[in-house]
Amino acid sequence: MPSARRVLQVVRSQGFGVVMGLSTVVLLAVGSVVLVITAEGASAAVALDDVTAFFRSPSPWHLWLYLLLPVLALYGLSTLLATWDSVLDAWRAGRRRPSAYAPALIHVAFLGMLLAHGVGGFLGAEHGVVRVGPWWTDLPGGRQARALDVQVDAHPDGSPRQVTATLEVRDPDGTTDRREVAYNRPLIDGLGRDLLLLVRAVQMPGGQGGALVPVVVLRARHAPGNPWALASAVLLGLGLLAMGRRWG
Repeated sequence: MPSARRVLQVVRSQGFGVVMGLSTVVLLAVGSVVLVITAEGASAAVALDDVTAFFRSPSPWHLWLYLLLPVLALYGLSTLLATWDSVLDAWRAGRRRPSAYAPALIHVAFLGMLLAHGVGGFLGAEHGVVRVGPWWTDLPGGRQARALDVQVDAHPDGSPRQVTATLEVRDPDGTTDRREVAYNRPLIDGLGRDLLLLVRAVQMPGGQGGALVPVVVLRARHAPGNPWALASAVLLGLGLLAMGRRWG
């Protein structure tokens, strides 16, 4: 039986990290094909970054994902151990320049991205839709909003190219702020932890005499991995700056 020290030496080795990295690429490639093939079958419930769908109804088609999770865990552990060793070696050698620790920052950013995907995939949740018109409407988290203006930019065939809505958002303490939402421009709270994504604009009765008024439909999504991803992006930027190189 190999000793624990020997196992750790293997896990922290560069070769082990390369094998785990290549395994990740292969499994993701297999998964991308499987998701397309089984889009109307075993993978019908899979959406966005929700990993729990793979476990609610386990399927042999998703073996690539079940293998990917331990591979990523080992990949992350290998990166963590190797990074710790490199930081200790640099410190003991008396290297104090930021550039000596730039690779470590980049590796930590990579680990943060893995953590962000895990947190978002297992703890993320959908909270239904909210229809916001000219009247105050309750939002998740205790806030309220109403639509002040809705602009629809249409294609020649009449289908919407872009929808832009100006909302007045009221916090629980009574303070208000004007926010703009559009496709790919959600209403964000908590560094992206909670999102209200624009789905479409519709006409609903609500004006004087039952007149139709513009209403935007927002999809509420809890994405706890986003703050971790943001922090990792900051670390990545710091690591690149610490290298002290000119890019471009």
